[in-house]
Amino acid sequence: MREILSIRQFTRRNLIVLMGILCLLMSALFFGLRAYLLEENRQAQHRRIEQQADSLSYAIDLYRSIVAKLASQPAVADFLALSMEDEAYNWARQMRTLLPGSMGLGLFDEEGRLLGNPMQLRLGEMCVLDMEHYISGDMLPGPRVHRGMRGKEHFDVVATVHSLDDTPGVVFASFGLATMQQALERITLPGQALELAAYDGSPIARTDRLASQDNLLEYEVPVPDTDWVLRARMEIPPLGPVAAYLAGTFSALVTILALFLFLSSRTISNLFVREMESIHQLIRGLHEGEPVSGLSPRLQETRQIFNGILQLTRNIASYQEYLRRQSTTDELTGLLNRRALKEAYAGLVDSVKSGKSACLAIIDVDHFKPVNDLYGHAMGDQVLKCLAEALGSSTYDDDVCIRLGGDEFLVMLREFEPSSLRHWFETLSRNFRSNLAAAGIAEADQCTLSGGAVALTPDLEDPGLALHLADQALYQAKQAGRNRIVLHSSASPG
Repeated sequence: MREILSIRQFTRRNLIVLMGILCLLMSALFFGLRAYLLEENRQAQHRRIEQQADSLSYAIDLYRSIVAKLASQPAVADFLALSMEDEAYNWARQMRTLLPGSMGLGLFDEEGRLLGNPMQLRLGEMCVLDMEHYISGDMLPGPRVHRGMRGKEHFDVVATVHSLDDTPGVVFASFGLATMQQALERITLPGQALELAAYDGSPIARTDRLASQDNLLEYEVPVPDTDWVLRARMEIPPLGPVAAYLAGTFSALVTILALFLFLSSRTISNLFVREMESIHQLIRGLHEGEPVSGLSPRLQETRQIFNGILQLTRNIASYQEYLRRQSTTDELTGLLNRRALKEAYAGLVDSVKSGKSACLAIIDVDHFKPVNDLYGHAMGDQVLKCLAEALGSSTYDDDVCIRLGGDEFLVMLREFEPSSLRHWFETLSRNFRSNLAAAGIAEADQCTLSGGAVALTPDLEDPGLALHLADQALYQAKQAGRNRIVLHSSASPG
C-alpha cells in the first residue's frame, strides 16, 4: 500500500533530494565554469592574434596605397607610354628617397620591359623575373619576398598604372624586411613570441617577449590580403587563484541556498496548506450554490501568464516578419536582394502562364570598377544609389527590382512587351544620367549602362536558366560596345 504523506513530510523529503541534486549541480557547474574560463582565455588570445595579423595587414596596405598613389601620377603614364627611360629613372630615384624603407623602385611597361638599368634602380634578377610573371598574368603568392643579398632582404609591392584608354604598365617598389620587423615589434605584447612567415614558411620577422618557455599556447593565423601567416606562442595565465575563489564562492552559495530552501520550503508548505483550504472553501461555496466572488490568486497568475503568452506570440510573429523584410532588403540601395529572387520569379512565371507577357533584364554599370578605383568606394556607392533610384522611377509597382551584387541589378518587368525594351532602357539610362548629375557626380559620362534581357515563356520556370540567358545577352551588349541592351531571343542590340 502506498504511503500517505502530509504536505510537510512530502516537502521535507523532497528538500533532501533537492539538496543532493543541488550539490551535484554546483560541482558540475564549478568544473564546467573552470573549463569555460580556460577556453574563453584561449579564444581571447586567438582573437588578439587575429587583431595583430590585421595590424600587419594594415601596415602592408599602407605601402600598397603609397605605391598606388605613385601609379596614379599622370607623368608615370606618360613615361611608360613614350618609353622615356631617362625621365623614368630620374623620377624613380627622386621618389625612392621619399618612401620610408624603400630599397628599389622602377617602371615596367605592358610588355614587361623595365625602363632603365636594374642595378641603378636597385632591382635584382628575382624582382625582374617576378614582374615578368605578374605582367604575363601568372600570379604568384605574395607579397613576394627576396633574400638574395644579405642585408638587402625585401618584399615587393606592385601597382597598375591606368591611363584613359589602357594600362601602359606597372609601378614596382621593394621595401626592406626591417619595416616588417619594426611593425611586428610594435604589436608584440608581454608574454608573447611572434613570427611573421612568408608563403613558403620562411621567417620574415621575429619577436620574443616570453618570460618562460613552459605552458604555452600556440596559434597560426593568416595575415589578411596576403599569403603570409602570423605564428604566435603565448603564456597561459594561471587559473589556480581563480579556481580557489570559485570553490569558496560555490561552497558559500550552496550553504546559503540550503538555508534559504529550508526556510522557504516551510513557508511555501504553510502557504500551500492555506491555499488548499481556500480552494476547498471555494468549491464548497460553488457546491452549495453560493455566488462566486472571484478566483484565487493562483488562478489570477495563471490567467496573467496565459495572456502574456498570447502577447508574446503576437510579438514573435511581428518580429519574424520584420526579420524576413530585413533579410530580403539590400542595405545600400533599399531594393530587394538575391534572397527575394526565387519567390519573386515564381510569381512572375505564374503571370506568364496566365497569358501575360514579361521580361527579365540584368542591368549593370559600364566601367564601374575604374570609378571605384579612381574615386573611391563612396563614389561607387553613390552611383549605385543613383541607379537604384532610376530603376524605381522607370518601373511600375508590380515590377520587381533586385540588386544581385556589386553593380549588377535584376529587373522583372511584368505585363511588358519585348518590343518596348529599347524605349524602356533609354528611359532608364536618361533617368540614371539625371540622377548622377543631380548628385553632383562629374564623372557621369563614364557611367553608362549595359543590359541583357530575356522574354519569359511559360516553360522557363528555372530562375537560374533565365538569369543565364539574360547574362549571355548582357555579354553581347558589352561586346557590342556597351551603353545598350540586348534581348536574348533576337540577340540584337537595343
